[in-house]
Amino acid sequence: MNILLITGIVLIGGYVMGRLAGLIGLPKVTGYILAGILMNPGIFDVVPANFPDHAKPVSDFCLAFITLEVGASLTIPKLKELGRGIILITLSESIIAFIFVGAAMWLYYHFAHFSPGAELIAPFSILIAALAAPTDPSATVAVIHEYKASGRVTDTIMGVAALDDAVGIMLFAVGIGVASAMTGSASGTLSDGLIHAGEEIVYGIGIGIIFGLIFNFLTRKLKLATEGGYIVLILGVLAFCYGEADLFKIDGLLSVLALGSVIANFNSNRLIFLRVMEQYTEELIFLFFFTVSGMYLDFSVVWGSILVIVVFSISRNFGKFTGVLLGAYVTKQPAKVRKYAIGGLIPQGGIVVGLALALHTTPAFEPFSRLLFGIVMGATILHEVSGPLFAKLSLKKAGETGPVKEVYPQSA
Repeated sequence: MNILLITGIVLIGGYVMGRLAGLIGLPKVTGYILAGILMNPGIFDVVPANFPDHAKPVSDFCLAFITLEVGASLTIPKLKELGRGIILITLSESIIAFIFVGAAMWLYYHFAHFSPGAELIAPFSILIAALAAPTDPSATVAVIHEYKASGRVTDTIMGVAALDDAVGIMLFAVGIGVASAMTGSASGTLSDGLIHAGEEIVYGIGIGIIFGLIFNFLTRKLKLATEGGYIVLILGVLAFCYGEADLFKIDGLLSVLALGSVIANFNSNRLIFLRVMEQYTEELIFLFFFTVSGMYLDFSVVWGSILVIVVFSISRNFGKFTGVLLGAYVTKQPAKVRKYAIGGLIPQGGIVVGLALALHTTPAFEPFSRLLFGIVMGATILHEVSGPLFAKLSLKKAGETGPVKEVYPQSA
C-alpha cells in the first residue's frame, strides 16, 4: 500500500468536496465527511480497507488539535462576557441531554435485542449519552449571517454552542471512566467507574496545566519572532502533552483541553497563538480528520439502526430543549429564549465525530464500537440536514432576523 499516494488522494478529494459544499451553502466539514464516504473502502475500491487503521496516529493528533481549539475558546474574559445565564443554560442542556439519551438507549435495548450482549447495554448507553452534549455551530452561524440575525436568542445560541463542546468532553471523560470499569472486569461497579473518572479528570487536567505552563515559558524565553516557530512549538507541545497522557493511561483530550485554556488565558502572545492555528493549520487538520472519519462509516450498521438513530435524535433534542427551558427559567431569561434557543442547538458534528471515532478504535469497546459509531454518524447526518431549518424557523419566530439589531438589557 502506497501511503503517500493514498494520503494525496485523501487530501485532494477532501479539499475539492469541501469547496463544493461551501458553494452550495453547506459547512466544509460536511463536504469532508462526504468525501470520506465516497472513498469508503466498503463502497468504492479507491482506498485500501486498512488505510484508516494506518492513519490512526495522525487522526488522533488531529482530534487533539481540534480539542486544543476548544480549550483555547475557554477564556476568562469570554466567560465573564457570556454571563451566569449562558453558563447555567449550557450545563443544564448538556447534562439533561446526557441523562435523556442514556435512559432512552438503555430502555430501547432493554426491550430490543442487543447483539453485543445484555451485560454491555449499560456501558454502551453511558458512552453514547456522552456524545449527546456537543453542538456543531457552523451551520447555525451560516443561517445567522444569511438572515442578519441579532438579539437575545441569537447571543444565547452562540454562547451555549461555544461552551457545550467543553462540557461534552468532560462528560465524555466521565463516561469513559465509568464504562471502562463496567467492561474491564467482573468486579467493576458504578462507584469504581466514578472514582476512576474523577481521577482521570484531575490527572488529565493537571498534565494539561503543566504543559501549558511549559509552552508559555518556552515562548517567553525563546522570544519567538516568526509564526513558523509558533507552528513548530504548538504541534510539538501538543503531541508531547497528548502522548504523555496516553503513556499514563489518562484521557489525553482532557489534558489538551486544559493545555489550550492555559495558553489562551495566560500567554502574553495568545493572539499570535490563535492566529497561527486558524490561518496555517486548522483547515488541513479538519480536512484530513473528517475525511478519514467518513471512511469508517459502515452503512450496513446505519441502515440497520434507523429506528435507534431516531430514538437518539428525539431524546437528545428533547433533553436539550428541557435543559434550555430549565436553565433559562432559573436565570430569568426572556420567554423567547426559553422557547426558541433550542432551534439553534440541533446541529451535531465536529468534535462529536472525533469522540465517536476515538471509541471506535478503542479495544475495550470493540464489541459495540461499530454500532455506536454508525448511530452517531447517522444522527450527525440527520442533525446537519435538519439543524439549519430549525435555526431559521426559531430565529424568525423570535423576531431576530433582518438588518435591525435588537437592544436589550444585560442578563442577570
